[in-house]
This record gives sequence, structure tokens and C-alpha cells, in this order.
Amino acid sequence: MRDERQSRPDEHGAAKMSMGDKSMVAAPNDTMAARRARSVVTYAEHFARRVLLDAINEATADYWRRRAEALRGARHRVGDYLPPGRLQAARARWAELTAIADACEAKATFVEMYGNELHAVEVAAVMGEEVAA
Repeated sequence: MRDERQSRPDEHGAAKMSMGDKSMVAAPNDTMAARRARSVVTYAEHFARRVLLDAINEATADYWRRRAEALRGARHRVGDYLPPGRLQAARARWAELTAIADACEAKATFVEMYGNELHAVEVAAVMGEEVAA
């Protein structure tokens, strides 16, 4: 008896294959190595696009302001219970988070003042490579 989850050929002789949550149709003479190679290329392309999107997002002042706000939100608040043995460590962590948040604010200000000029050439070059590929 055949398991229903196994791949079955359709009327043209191609077997339906399932890779993750995406279905793809494999030709009868398509080898597993060829499918795997296409999968790796697809993953690499997706990864490259994600890196590019992250770089573009990090080039915005809004990103750095949200980051600063999140860091300030991670500090302990007045009235939080801190055990006596953790008081010094909590104060040091509060100062560290505050300093990092201030640096994020400074980065946001810098990007607002100079970011467009600094990143325009790089973004245009990368986008040109993406279109050419």
C-alpha cells in the first residue's frame, strides 16, 4: 500500500515534490543534486536580499531611534525590586544601556544630517547589481 504523503507523478510524468511549505514540480529526469543546487541558490539569493534590506533599514534614522527607545525600555525602573546583591550590577547595566541608547540617538542624528549623501552611491550600486542579476 502506498503512503499518501509520498510524491506521485502527475499526468505528464513529473513528480510533485514538497520542500518546506513550498511545493514544486520536478521533471522526471531532474536529479536530486540539481534540485538541491537550485535550493541552495534560492536560499543564497534570499539571504543576499535580506542582508541588503537590513543594511537599508539600518541606514535610516527611524531604525536607530526605535533601537534607542527599546534599549531605554530594557532598563530597570524606579520601584523595581532589586535584591541587595544585584544592586551594583543593576546600576552598571542601567548605565550601560543608557550609554548605548545615547549612541543610537547620536547615530540617528548623524544619519539625518549626512546619511542620504553617504549611502546614495552604495545603494544605487547594489540596486544596479540586483537588476543586472
